[in-house]
Amino acid sequence: EAPYTFQDLPDSLQQKWLDTIKHTEANRYPPQLSQVAINKLYKFLNLPEGMGFIPGNGSDEIIMLLMLLCGTARGGKVLSPSPSFSMYGHLTKALGGEFIEVDLENDFTLDLNKFAQAIKEHKPQLVFLAQPNNPTGNLFSNEAVKLAAELLSDSGLVVVDRAYEFFLKELDVSGDYTKQANVINLYTLSKIGLAGLRFGFAATGGEIIHELSKLRLPYNINSLTCASIEVMADNLDCFRKHADNIITNRDELISELEKLDGIQIFPSSTNFILLRLLGGSSAECFKYLQQHKVLVKDFDGYHHLMQNCLRVSIGKPEENTLFLKNLSAYLGLQTNS
Repeated sequence: EAPYTFQDLPDSLQQKWLDTIKHTEANRYPPQLSQVAINKLYKFLNLPEGMGFIPGNGSDEIIMLLMLLCGTARGGKVLSPSPSFSMYGHLTKALGGEFIEVDLENDFTLDLNKFAQAIKEHKPQLVFLAQPNNPTGNLFSNEAVKLAAELLSDSGLVVVDRAYEFFLKELDVSGDYTKQANVINLYTLSKIGLAGLRFGFAATGGEIIHELSKLRLPYNINSLTCASIEVMADNLDCFRKHADNIITNRDELISELEKLDGIQIFPSSTNFILLRLLGGSSAECFKYLQQHKVLVKDFDGYHHLMQNCLRVSIGKPEENTLFLKNLSAYLGLQTNS
């Protein structure tokens, strides 16, 4: 999920983390995350202190808790733009709910009129909006969140999945909708280098956190993760620098990709780039890159709008150079064939 490893952290932080883990009492049940650490996370994300907080074993757990709370397992309805994060549909169907997809436009923008009409027609208990969206990489208008929150003010929840928000040039928490009682802001630390800790959380200005807490399994965040987050909360600027590096590397890679013929590049506000092959096939390109030590994800067949699309995560400069070199070679082979 991120190119930066433990060894890329400052030596002092590495040592502090190791010392903390060493003295964690694994023989006891995990403690709760301190309010001090929560407030530091909120400050880092420009969220107001005092918003409700619930931690999850990754944000996926919170997605499932929200579905259980809203009756998805009793045939409830969940709505999302499509294509978007696969877990929305996967968990809805696994729980026995009805998943409603609102197709994006050909350029992956969201038609607000079509979105509003789908909400009015289907009256879902849950609406998911990934901001920015995965796997397309683009950012929807804040009006989409505001619109959904107003339409469901008395009947449903709007979940703003902010997993990739770290890769916006400015954090996207503007607008009163952030604090609205039926808006849940969902976060994970996976994309900035802590995927293995499995830590996510939800923040909301409403009372819904208390109802979610009733469904949360006891001690869902293990002791080592809790201890690690306490340390990381004091050093979030280090992860901000890593995210800023990824933004710089992303923009540089996009500039280089735009010089190539045979591909279409989509705008990205995330730590990945989505591109479409205009000739050949994404499956063949995937195989060629894999043979040359480059792993990307082939999204052909995932959704009808993603025909011949590949998603590439942003790496360190040398990794991006390797990808660019081999993609250029593949495209050259297609041109000469």
